[in-house]
Amino acid sequence: MKMLTMHGRVRRSEHISHHIGGMLLCLFAMYLFHSAVSSESKSDALVFFSKIVIVVIFIFVVADGVCITVRRLHDLNRPGSHYFMLCIPFYNFYLGFQLWFKKGFAGSNQYDVEVQDNPIKNKSQKTTEEYFCGRCGSDIKLGDVYCQHCGDVLEY
Repeated sequence: MKMLTMHGRVRRSEHISHHIGGMLLCLFAMYLFHSAVSSESKSDALVFFSKIVIVVIFIFVVADGVCITVRRLHDLNRPGSHYFMLCIPFYNFYLGFQLWFKKGFAGSNQYDVEVQDNPIKNKSQKTTEEYFCGRCGSDIKLGDVYCQHCGDVLEY
């Protein structure tokens, strides 16, 4: 799993899980801060340290959220600069729903920088160099990330 990079693509499930994980991490950090501030033996050093930890966690979560959203935009065959369109009122709802619910672009696009998954080799013909999609069974080329016939991600 790549974190804090804007290169490549990411599927809906990874995008959603990153955002939910980031929210849970922020809630945990706020709980720790509340515990540090409301404790009977609160010291200025403990409160200061907890503030520093929260700021670092928030910076990490925001940076990771930007990176994962740009990679999700790449999966939808959109440039990363469309991230700033999330600041436009009303359009941000449309784009947000696309990021969370729209299926990614089937096949290779201009944002593929490396092969993310290896194709499934046909186990019945071990001596040949033929590769087949595990979902539809159509022939695929070595290096394809998506099946050209059904659009399924080639994983093993």
